[in-house]
Amino acid sequence: MTEVAFDGFVRGVPAPFATAGERPWKNAMQTHLAAVRPLSEAAFVELAFAIAPATGYAVGADLDNFCEPVFSVLANRLGWFGASRPNILAFRARKRLAEPTGCRIRISAERWQGSWVEGVDLLDEGWHGHLPGSARDASFARWVAAAMSGPAPTWAALGVDLRFSGRVNLGDIATGPLKHVIDCLYPLLGGVAGAPNDARVSVLEAATLDGQVSGAVHVRVVELPV
Repeated sequence: MTEVAFDGFVRGVPAPFATAGERPWKNAMQTHLAAVRPLSEAAFVELAFAIAPATGYAVGADLDNFCEPVFSVLANRLGWFGASRPNILAFRARKRLAEPTGCRIRISAERWQGSWVEGVDLLDEGWHGHLPGSARDASFARWVAAAMSGPAPTWAALGVDLRFSGRVNLGDIATGPLKHVIDCLYPLLGGVAGAPNDARVSVLEAATLDGQVSGAVHVRVVELPV
């Protein structure tokens, strides 16, 4: 049986990093979780955000940007994962418009069964080069354009599943390779280099899988069911 270290809903207004709402949201999470003793073996995180529309973001801001403040509070403020974000071995997150707003956080010592990324495949391939170092990595974007089955329908919500070979700092959303990979999916997501339309990603899963991934990262993007 999976050992669950924490499973609860934190009420508040989820905010992406580097926005005015980040500090009060982080403080709300810290207050809610302060009495929970971190489990040293916990390395797997599930996040289910209930959010409200924001100006310019009818379906909420970018999902990966919502994850960054959560990892900051868990690792850097409260000492989860040995107070080190690279010790997060896998996480999955999803967002939906709902009330009350907040986030259900589930932290466990074993990875979950099944996947939230289920739908019609738009891209399901492994990248064998260097991981992109920025949102404007032209070689990775060209690979995406060649590997995808076609651009995502403009109305569709999308799911993204990233399986990295070797140890990648999944908890570093702001500047790490995971964000660069997502940003460079713009040929499929829509948008342009440096400004992808990744707010349409409603489900995100990421994991480091030593010896189980061919290439630097396996990328799967699906059109989610309505």
